[in-house]
Amino acid sequence: MTLACAVLVYVKLPESRPKEETPGAAAGTVSFRTVLRDGRYMVVVGLSFLIALVFQQGYLALPIAMGEAGFTPADFGTALAVNGVLIVVLQIPVTRFIEHRDPGRLLVISSLLAGYGFGLTAFAGSVGAFALTVCVWTLAEIVNAPTQTGLVVRLSPVHGRGRYQGMYTMSWAVASSSPR
Repeated sequence: MTLACAVLVYVKLPESRPKEETPGAAAGTVSFRTVLRDGRYMVVVGLSFLIALVFQQGYLALPIAMGEAGFTPADFGTALAVNGVLIVVLQIPVTRFIEHRDPGRLLVISSLLAGYGFGLTAFAGSVGAFALTVCVWTLAEIVNAPTQTGLVVRLSPVHGRGRYQGMYTMSWAVASSSPR
């Protein structure tokens, strides 16, 4: 399936890379130091890291909370399965609905939804109630993901998208690496 997807992307999606510049041209050189000095972009990366910490609670704190409330790992799996189902069903329609909206406002809304969804966990007393909390923060995730990645593209220079995307992705990787 991955190979089929790769072929489809290669054949159907237009190239977005800039045309080659003169080798060694200064305008095309973007290092991680360049990215780190881009203050506006690094604010986005910092905020991305913070929301990533919140989203990680679905995989770190939620199973602990459910276990302490007497639920089984299978119950956790059932509640968390709602996340995958909603992403498959809602990601494309929601992305189309939000694509021309203000990214700042969307990121605030998704952050509030995530906080609300995870906060509701304190009041959940059944698998259904935990699944409902998952629905709320999954909607936040569905709004957040395309908005943040689109913002990364808009804020990065065309010739530096790889480095900028790498810094953004690293914020999520660092947030997900927890001491165990």
